[in-house]
Amino acid sequence: MAAPQLLERDAELAALASAVDAAARGGGGLTAIVGAAGLGKTRLLAEAVGAATAAGFDVYTGRGSELEEDIAFGLVRQLYEPHLVRAAPDERARLLKGAAGKGAAAVLSDAGDYGEAPGDYAILHGLFWLTANLCEARPIALVLDDLHWADAASLRFLAYLLPRLGALPVAVLVALRPGEHNAPQHLLNQIVTDPGCTVLRPAPLTKEASGHLVRGVLAGAGEQAFLNACHSATQGNPLLLHDLAVTIKAEGLVPTAASLAMVDVLGPRAVSRRVSLWMNRLPPAATALAQAVSVLGDGASLQNAADLARLSHEDALRAAQDLERADLFRTEVDGDHAVGLHRVRFGHPVVRATLYEGMDPADRVDAHRRAAALLRDRRERAEHVATHLLRVPPANDAGVVEVLRKAAEEALAHGSPDSAATYLRRCLAEPPPVAIRADVQWELGKIMTLVDTARAADDLRVALALATTAGRRAQVAVLLSTALIYLLRFDEAEQVCLDALADLPPGDAAQRGPLEANLLLIPILQPNRQDLAERRHAALAMSGHPSPGGGALDCLLAAHRSWRCDPGGVELALQGLNSGVVDQVYPETIAMPVGWIVLIHADRDEAITTIDAVVARAHQNGSVNTIATAHVLRGLAWLWRGQLVEAEADIQAGIQSADAARVELATLLAQCFLADTLMERGRLDEAEAALDSLGLPDPVPHFGPMFWYLDSRARLLRRRGQVAEAYAMALATGERLAMHDAQRVPSFSSWRLEAALCAHALGRGRQAVELADEDLELARQWGAPRALGRALRVAGQVRRGPAGLALLQEAVEVLEGSPARIEYARSLVELGSALRRAGSRVSARRPLIDGLAIAEAAGAVPLVEQARAELRAAGARPRSPVAAGPAALTPSERRVAELAAAGNTNRNIAEQLFITVKTVEVHLTSAYRKVGIRHRDQLATALNGGGAEG
Repeated sequence: MAAPQLLERDAELAALASAVDAAARGGGGLTAIVGAAGLGKTRLLAEAVGAATAAGFDVYTGRGSELEEDIAFGLVRQLYEPHLVRAAPDERARLLKGAAGKGAAAVLSDAGDYGEAPGDYAILHGLFWLTANLCEARPIALVLDDLHWADAASLRFLAYLLPRLGALPVAVLVALRPGEHNAPQHLLNQIVTDPGCTVLRPAPLTKEASGHLVRGVLAGAGEQAFLNACHSATQGNPLLLHDLAVTIKAEGLVPTAASLAMVDVLGPRAVSRRVSLWMNRLPPAATALAQAVSVLGDGASLQNAADLARLSHEDALRAAQDLERADLFRTEVDGDHAVGLHRVRFGHPVVRATLYEGMDPADRVDAHRRAAALLRDRRERAEHVATHLLRVPPANDAGVVEVLRKAAEEALAHGSPDSAATYLRRCLAEPPPVAIRADVQWELGKIMTLVDTARAADDLRVALALATTAGRRAQVAVLLSTALIYLLRFDEAEQVCLDALADLPPGDAAQRGPLEANLLLIPILQPNRQDLAERRHAALAMSGHPSPGGGALDCLLAAHRSWRCDPGGVELALQGLNSGVVDQVYPETIAMPVGWIVLIHADRDEAITTIDAVVARAHQNGSVNTIATAHVLRGLAWLWRGQLVEAEADIQAGIQSADAARVELATLLAQCFLADTLMERGRLDEAEAALDSLGLPDPVPHFGPMFWYLDSRARLLRRRGQVAEAYAMALATGERLAMHDAQRVPSFSSWRLEAALCAHALGRGRQAVELADEDLELARQWGAPRALGRALRVAGQVRRGPAGLALLQEAVEVLEGSPARIEYARSLVELGSALRRAGSRVSARRPLIDGLAIAEAAGAVPLVEQARAELRAAGARPRSPVAAGPAALTPSERRVAELAAAGNTNRNIAEQLFITVKTVEVHLTSAYRKVGIRHRDQLATALNGGGAEG
């Protein structure tokens, strides 16, 4: 199809040129052209391709298609597969080196042995590194048209790539229509609303530009009234205007006021009218071929289209040439094939839609059925066959069942549970033979837990009814009850677990364990169900069973013991996490994060080391669900250790993954922890925005984790000076926890201490002391340094005189050797402040100076300002202490520096730590500055405390 003139698009062209220029300088990004069909999005992409090519870019292109939106990573395959196929062996080895190999090979390989599939997150990570490898030699442009028809897996890759583009010379240029009915809208929204995405919205043409376009087609003819009518009839849409003008010219209409009525008739249907006009003039073979390609989809081989249209190859080639002359088709020779395979494409998706929708529905179904048989006979991938079977009514065909199951296997191996679920759902509609129906339903239920929790619950209910053995019913019941718990349908989850337990032998700890664990999870999340909590006594008999099921139970038993301020829960959590529960593919329980939370609250180093291990495994074969939770909880651990930069980075990464996977519980926790981190850094407006983003009603729902939200709100209110409101919010948090029989927890919530500080500020000294003393008593019982030091500090703050000073001094002593550095700094500052108020100005300076140094290194701005003010009041001149030496390195800086000192390249370090090369460079630059060196070969000595050499 001849393209309309590109008019009134200077701003869009400038923005695209700017994106290409930025990528050429190493600052990649994503530019999205969003608009209705016909506004010139494809033309703009073509102009950007020209600019990128002229600038020396390698350009990779792909186009979404309605027929391929269920094929796993279909759009990504279009981008990368042709290049990998053409690459010489040594070049292919370079591109798939390191982390790129496993994930990229799983997506791009057509090997028949899929084995144990890597998880979706592992594949996303591998594709990121494939992209990084592709742009090592020169910048690249990834150009994707019709993104609204992309498969969900490809969209997840774009969402994963987007926040990492700033470190790569990569320009991602996409075009999409808004609000398409079948589009994975939440993923498209995540992409176009990302801060790294520039959105261009081309406007319809003005009357002047519309007239110019129409006159160009009509060789300068056209009265103004006629041109205005063309503009009005097409609403300034360039494609409709162009095709309206072509139709007017072809039908011999005179462009005067006398033809206005015909303009109104033709305008809204300009494209379909032009297609019909040409098809009526072409031989029947052209219609047959065009309809066959509309069924097979853009890029179909001419041979396949000819066979589907029941044409000889010669007749099909002549028909394709006729369609090209009519501006409806493009015929290309695929250079990847030695025999010069012809492929055919429509000039515009609207042409394909017009032909496809114009077919008789029965003929269309028959064409898809024959297309599936044709592709299967030619041994095409099962997913390509299945995309046609999805459009054919069920017919009790065992062959169809076989293909759809194979397609699901392929999709899952390629990291797309969405596509796998689509194929299995259609498989069940066929239906499969009775002998395998239960297995297919079980597979669908498992896969849906990675896609959509609500639908997973419905599918697993059916799987439970079909299960024929107690063991299978127990497996299904674990997943079903977990899904129901996520959906807050606690009563249903309880009944599912109890029924399955009644069906199992009493001694089967491996299968009973996760069911009992889910029952013990319910009272943590649901108020007033402490009757279920009492099951922990009977469940203790299964504790320590060497299986993931036993480990899941241990993690929940650990939570219940910790919930009651019993430090014995810590070793139980470690036992559970070491049992293999972290290796589970499907989220059979949420035991693993529960175990992590116990360790985080106990200040145990194993919290971060076990999460690190899971993150590393997830990059190899894990899921987005797993990585989202791991990042969020590792962020909490960093926050409580005072590593605020690390905390914010991890929590933000968790939010991105949770949004992509729609893990709502992880998102809730992440926004609360992010708000707390931002408060420590003094960014109160951003903290409030993080909490507001959850959109929770007032009052908030009665759901266990909501106490974290209430805690964060109380802290924010106090820091904003709304002390009375903060006091009420803190007490409300305590009331919520009491409903869960969790009022004894000193570390899981700081509500008593928040309430104590507020009561103190409001002049309610007695209440403040009572609240602080109650928390201190529990903290001594729990024993974790952060909880105890914090309680001692607040108890000291709300008292005056020697008693308060003694408590503050004890807080400093407890926290000095602990990992809770900001708590330590805060206790030092409060001790210094108390000494200064007591008249010991000289003695006050040392704790204030030490606290200031720690706070500045952490970026805790409000604490820095408090320490500086107190130092001035103590008669000192506060200076900015320069963080120096190995002790000043953040955990990330130290990890990077140690790997560099061991001889690893920046690229190797980035792959091992799952970060970008640019991030490695930033960490090394900071590490060099802190330890006082200039060269990489000085690192080993400097890290060991030897300082700079030479």
